Amino acid sequence: MSALIIAVTASACYSQNYSVFPVGDRYILLRDTGHVTDTLYTEMSDIVEGYLWVNKGDLYGFIDTGGNEITGFIYDEVSSFSNERARVGRDSMFGFINKKGIEAIPVIYDEATLFRNSLASVRKGNKWFLIDTSGTMIYDHGFDHPASYHSIGFIGVSVNNRWGVINFRGELIYPFEFDLVSPDGRAWRDGKMLFLY
Repeated sequence: MSALIIAVTASACYSQNYSVFPVGDRYILLRDTGHVTDTLYTEMSDIVEGYLWVNKGDLYGFIDTGGNEITGFIYDEVSSFSNERARVGRDSMFGFINKKGIEAIPVIYDEATLFRNSLASVRKGNKWFLIDTSGTMIYDHGFDHPASYHSIGFIGVSVNNRWGVINFRGELIYPFEFDLVSPDGRAWRDGKMLFLY
C-alpha cells in the first residue's frame, strides 16, 4: 500500500496569514506577526480546514493554527481534513478523526478513502462500504471496489463485478447490470457505451 504522507518541500506554504516555514531540515508554523509553534517538526502539511498534520519523529499528529496539538503523535499515516474528517492510520488500519482530535470513526478498516460529499469508501476484508461522517453505512451491502462519485449525487458501485448506481441515501437508481460505470455518468454494457446522467 502506498503511503498517504506527502512531505512539504516548498520553501513555505501560505494559508490565511500563516505559513509552513522551513528551519534547516525541520518546519515551524509561522504567523505573519511572528512564530506560532516552538516545536520543530520533521514534516508539516499545509493548512486545510484550519488544521495541519505534523510529524515529530516516526509518528504523526494534528495541530490547529494556534499551534495547539489536537491529537497525540500516535498515527503511522494521516491525511488532511476533508468534510471535517481526517483519515488516520495505525498498525495498517484506518479510521477518521474529527476537529477535536477524537476518533469519530474507529481505526478498524483495512483501507479508507477521503470523504467527498460527506461520504467515504471503507474496506473491511475484501468488501468496500460507503459510510457518512458519523460512520453509519448508507448501503449495507458490500462492494467490489471503492465507490465512484459524480457531483450531482450519483454513485457508481460494483457487486460481483457488475456495476450499478445508487444515490447519496443508498437507494438503487440503476441496477447492477453494467460492465463499468464512470464518474462522468458513462456506462458500458456488452461493448456499448451509454450515458446514464
